[in-house]
Order: sequence, then structure tokens, then C-alpha cells
Amino acid sequence: MDIRLEDEQIKVGDTLLPGVYDGMEITGDIRSDEEELKGGKKVVNYSYNPATIRLNLKLLNDDNGTAEAKLAIIQKVFRASPSQKKPQTYKFVSSHAKARGIGQVMMLRLRSQDTNTNDIIAVSLEFQATESTTVSVQKVAAASGGGQQYVVKKGDTLSAIARQFGTTVDAIAKANNIANVNLIYTGQRLTIPGASSSPTRLAASSAAVDDADAPKVR
Repeated sequence: MDIRLEDEQIKVGDTLLPGVYDGMEITGDIRSDEEELKGGKKVVNYSYNPATIRLNLKLLNDDNGTAEAKLAIIQKVFRASPSQKKPQTYKFVSSHAKARGIGQVMMLRLRSQDTNTNDIIAVSLEFQATESTTVSVQKVAAASGGGQQYVVKKGDTLSAIARQFGTTVDAIAKANNIANVNLIYTGQRLTIPGASSSPTRLAASSAAVDDADAPKVR
């Protein structure tokens, strides 16, 4: 599914989002992770966070409906219903995004804000580039039977998880029914089949995150 800017309006798939388009902002930044080595020595590793895109809209009361009714349409795009468990991914079609090396994105956040002084609701849709994002894992209690359980967090790729725990990307994908091995999301619980009982620690600097290279979040 595509996201496009057409005639100063935002189109998500076949849905033209209501509201007045108020600009796009793309942010890329880095993070630092402090690691303590043997002997008490500390080192700081640096890596790239996934790029984020923010699209801004203003919703007005007019002949096409109330601002609240328009917001409800946008909410359905963000999350169709409470039963939707995983966020949608999109192809972001924009020359601005292309110049930043961004193609595939996930809708990360929907913000809405109103004031008591007028009938305008300000909305921002935030997306995260997914081609080269990273995740880290936190060990939790082992599941009964089919492998250890881990919770995905920002910090490393799925391939890094496989290397860290002595298994393969294909094995993790198969065990968790992951159709796109480049797409996992923060908070996702993964079963790690055949994981080593003493996984190798990966330095934070090994995380490959670059908002300009296409290689990954879901």
C-alpha cells in the first residue's frame, strides 16, 4: 500500500485523508549506548536511529463534516479496529523521502490536539523508516517447549538476534510466522528456536541502522 502527497493532500492507499495539509518533516538522528567492559572500563558506542517522517494536517469544521468526524477517518487508517494487533507498513512515495533514502515506512504514531479557542484539530501522522531499523532483545522466562522467549526492543536487526543466540533468521521467522524478515516491531515477543543457553553479547556499535540505506520495524 502506498502513501502519496497529491495536490497538497495525503492519500493512504485508496483513502484520501481529510484536512488541510500543513507540511512534512523528516528527522534522522543517532543514539549513544554506554557499555561496561571487563575491568570496569566503559566505552560509548554510536549508531543510527531509523528516520522518522511527520505529516501535519489541520482539521476544520466545514460543509464536508466536523473536525471530529474527519479525525475518526484518520484513526481508522492508523488502526482499523481494536482487534488489529500489528501496525501497517507502506511504501512512501515522495521525492523528499526518496532524497533521504526512505522507501518503506510503518505508521508509528498518531497525534491530535485541539484548543478551546477555535474549532481546529491539529493532527500529525508519524512514520518510521523500516528498511534499516534495529531492535534489541530482552530475555524473559523460557517458554515451555519450543524455545526461549524474547521481547523485541530498539537496538539490533533480526539477523543480529539470530547471530547472538546461535540460530538463523529463517528459523526465527518460521517459528514466529514472520513473512517479512526485514520487519519486526518493538514489543514483539519472539520464540528463539535452538537458541544457545549462553548467547554471545553483541556490542551496540554492531547495530546497523542507517536511514539512507535500504537492506527492515514491525
